Amino acid sequence: MKMSPKERFEAAMRLADVDRVPAASPVQTGTIPLMQASGASWPDAHREPEKMAKLALAAYEIAGIESVRVPFCGTVEVEAIGCELDGWQSDRQPSTRTYLLKSEEMIDKAQVPDPHTSARMPVVIKSVKILNDKVGKTLPVMAAIVSPFEFAVRSRGMDSVMRDIFTKPNLLRKVLDFAVKVETEYGKALYEAGANALFLIDGSSQFEVLGPKLYEDFSKPYTKTLIGNLGGLTISAHMREFNTDTRQDGRYRCNCAKRRSFCKDRRSEEQVKKRAAIVGNVDPPEVSLWALRKRLKTKLRTVLNRELMFWRPAAGSHLKLR
Repeated sequence: MKMSPKERFEAAMRLADVDRVPAASPVQTGTIPLMQASGASWPDAHREPEKMAKLALAAYEIAGIESVRVPFCGTVEVEAIGCELDGWQSDRQPSTRTYLLKSEEMIDKAQVPDPHTSARMPVVIKSVKILNDKVGKTLPVMAAIVSPFEFAVRSRGMDSVMRDIFTKPNLLRKVLDFAVKVETEYGKALYEAGANALFLIDGSSQFEVLGPKLYEDFSKPYTKTLIGNLGGLTISAHMREFNTDTRQDGRYRCNCAKRRSFCKDRRSEEQVKKRAAIVGNVDPPEVSLWALRKRLKTKLRTVLNRELMFWRPAAGSHLKLR
């Protein structure tokens, strides 16, 4: 029996049988070609819920991706606590210009923002509601929040966070505890608005940056707590979340892990596959930009033959799937 994209997505997330591999994308899909085709572009699509929803929906209506996801950046939460942003351009995501949590005093004074009134949090919540009303019966509606470690980096600065690890670890843990509270409140509000799953953005605690020990000390435990607090379907940014005991404790179950296109660790992949769905992808510089259609199909078949539960275009892809 043919499944709808939403049925297929939810079944795959729970490791149930599907009629075929879902072609869903938990990463942002606000590419310039889709902006041009939809008439909804950055920076307006970062700030206006209707345009945010319109650009997200273009991923399905124009590119054929079987999901919609908002927002298109990872700065919503830090802006909500008072960080100033820069980079409001049509071809660039906003980034932190002024870090709010620069001192212990500022950390102690920081307040958990109200998701329904603070900065762009209500914009994202409204866009989720719009998407849920339009396509929620047939398509998975996804929203993104940042991991606690990513929150620390975006609110305090990468240089400061890396120094904190060695010189002020307790201060960093205070920021991470605060991050868990912020992301818990925001994530629950997104679920209530109609999000089927949350994707945890984390580009800062990668293995190449922290290494396994520091990741175990400063990233994983806070992500585990956040996942447990949220209680809904979650997608982890990296497979290594599962290399120890994240999935073994039922209170901290993450349903899906993203596999980066250059990841060659098949042993970890096999271990994760028994406990959670894997989002696999194809490297865009290697294939999508230069390859002939035949080679692209071969690469896609390779991903599918590894029995990954999802296929998605990798970051940087400009594929027209239809």
